[in-house]
Amino acid sequence: ILKHGGESLSKKMISFLQRPGETVFVPTNWWHAVLNLDDTVAITQNFCSSGNFDAVWRHTRTGRTRMAGTWLKMLKMTRPDLYERALELDKTDGFDFSDVLNKAIAKRQAKKEKKVQKKLKRQQAREQNATDNNKMDISSSSSSESSDSD
Repeated sequence: ILKHGGESLSKKMISFLQRPGETVFVPTNWWHAVLNLDDTVAITQNFCSSGNFDAVWRHTRTGRTRMAGTWLKMLKMTRPDLYERALELDKTDGFDFSDVLNKAIAKRQAKKEKKVQKKLKRQQAREQNATDNNKMDISSSSSSESSDSD
């Protein structure tokens, strides 16, 4: 749109009807509203290109740290230029991604461990209740048997 309409279009409302089979790209940070006239599919987030990589990396490394770690590994294999750019951004920003990632992984592991411990305690409580109920059943049946022999 900017390419064909110039900078002046960026400050105006653009209205159009998207027909079946057509694709619309809305640039990052562009305010927009959509009125769906029929069932539709929209893919609207997590778009990253070389053009917005810096902003996306800076946001992702803090907002989705573990995903950013996986992404960084994939970039190293598939887009070494963007991998190097991410490292350069971290260095420029004084951001120790390895430290942040390790803390995020440790936090996730601690959360998982806490969940396992909670589950184990519930299981032990159920087993204790079953044992207590069995003891009560045995005790009642012993009482009944001694009453029957009287």
